Amino acid sequence: MGDKSNDLSPFFIQNTCMHLPLLGAALAFTNFLQAPAQPPVDKNKVTFEMTIVHTNDLHGHWEPTKIGDDTYGGYARLATLIKKYRAEDPDLLLVDAGDVFQGTLYFNVYQGMADLTFLTRMGYRAMAVGNHEFDLGPEVLANFARRAPFPLLSCNLDLDNEPALKGLIKPYTIVTIKGEKVGLIGATTPDLPMISSPGPNVKVEEPIHAIEEAVEDLEKQGVNKIVLLSHLGYTLDKEVVRKVREIDVVVGGHSHTLFTEDRNAPYGKREASYPTYFYRAESEDKDKPEPGGEGPGQVPEDCSIIVSSFEWGKVLGHIKARFNYRGWLAGWRDAAAIPVDGTVAEDPEIAALKDAFSRPIDGARKQVIGTAKDRLNGDRAVVRKSESTMGDLIADSMVEAGKLANVQFAIVNGGGVRNSIEPGQITVEAIYNVLPFGNGITFVELTGAEVLAAFEHGASGWEAGDGMFPHVSEGVKLTYDMKKPKGSRLVSASLNGQPFDAKKVYNVAVNSFIARGGDGYTVLARAKGRRIESGVLDSECLLRLVRARGTVSAPALGRVTVN
Repeated sequence: MGDKSNDLSPFFIQNTCMHLPLLGAALAFTNFLQAPAQPPVDKNKVTFEMTIVHTNDLHGHWEPTKIGDDTYGGYARLATLIKKYRAEDPDLLLVDAGDVFQGTLYFNVYQGMADLTFLTRMGYRAMAVGNHEFDLGPEVLANFARRAPFPLLSCNLDLDNEPALKGLIKPYTIVTIKGEKVGLIGATTPDLPMISSPGPNVKVEEPIHAIEEAVEDLEKQGVNKIVLLSHLGYTLDKEVVRKVREIDVVVGGHSHTLFTEDRNAPYGKREASYPTYFYRAESEDKDKPEPGGEGPGQVPEDCSIIVSSFEWGKVLGHIKARFNYRGWLAGWRDAAAIPVDGTVAEDPEIAALKDAFSRPIDGARKQVIGTAKDRLNGDRAVVRKSESTMGDLIADSMVEAGKLANVQFAIVNGGGVRNSIEPGQITVEAIYNVLPFGNGITFVELTGAEVLAAFEHGASGWEAGDGMFPHVSEGVKLTYDMKKPKGSRLVSASLNGQPFDAKKVYNVAVNSFIARGGDGYTVLARAKGRRIESGVLDSECLLRLVRARGTVSAPALGRVTVN
């Protein structure tokens, strides 16, 4: 007899048939448990969009700046555009990437309080701390921060030992936009101690590690959309987005980089597209994608975007950043660096405030002290790369001020020259716009070796357009070869036709900023020779020279040759 275990007996068949409905239900339930809860999610599907409107490096420029036949910027014009975009999206994110301080008589008189009025009226949500926020020391910044209705942000400043600022600057903040949490992190240039006046108690940490720590804190609080308000400059911004994967958008400042699609912009030289995106994790730069997908500017999921709005409110940044269901950046639309030109009407409320703030200083700033026969070129792109007529004139004015101290020549850092003067009448305000920092003049004894080291240092930041490029007074001639490596670019240096003698002592006029090591001039800070603090401001030196001459001609170029 064979095995019966596989026989389909009538009893087995009958019972199986009776239970088929139950078996089918069980199988269906099993399949339900194994099936996806929902269809696959499109990783590029946009589930959240926020409007970001941003400024940076305003530098107290309440009034428009004349460029060619038009004027650009001005807080009243910015207000008009900001109100327009807020009407379209009441929950927009309005932020600033730092350096609200310094640059005009408004700042010299009001020390940031006039600017704070504008930022408050316009509804800014946060501001990064820039280097110029420290130009008058921690106390002035603290006064600003205590009164600001929005947070001041910097994750890489250690302020625990600075009583004036302790607790006033936050590493990050969380804002709610359309029901979603968005993290805002601030960062400040690590060059702060070298280019401003934070004092001995403010410590600056390496920014990327500090940003990573802030990101980690935000993620623990359930925040997956992160914007960096960066006052690091474009070079460091690119490094950040390649190394910190969680940063979605960088709103940049500090380097005055012009992001725009306009290759012939009359107000500045285009350096990047608005926006520019980069692959993360130190991958190679990729070309900007063509519009498509969910809308213009679809972004691969391993990318971040960088935007910036140049300087002085000449343009206003506007972008709608789009995120997918995971909180990852998925793209953008309506992105533009909008020129704030004469076609933009002034907002009446802010214009009235500007007039009110102007009255106490109108008399002084409008006073005519002389005439410019030629244009005195102090453009940023010039003074940080080559000799300029404005830099030469400032150096000459410092030598004039130091005659009684037997000053032989002067050195001016290009970063200290902040504006040009056009042909025509020269006012007090124009002088302060050129030299807004209130630096005193220091007369210091330097050996020839120290002088040559200072000149060599002046060429060390040439590629990046850093502020240490030297301008010199009449009688000094320098020749550089920028094709050579840093540290060996100075080809020749002479005074009144004689090469500098390494062992000889020279009496030199410099501004107090580089005298104490600013812009990396540590050779001046460490010099052991006698030094005299003149008590005269660099702006006062230039005022005196213009008044004395009446009509000022641009000095002939030829003091500094760059090959």
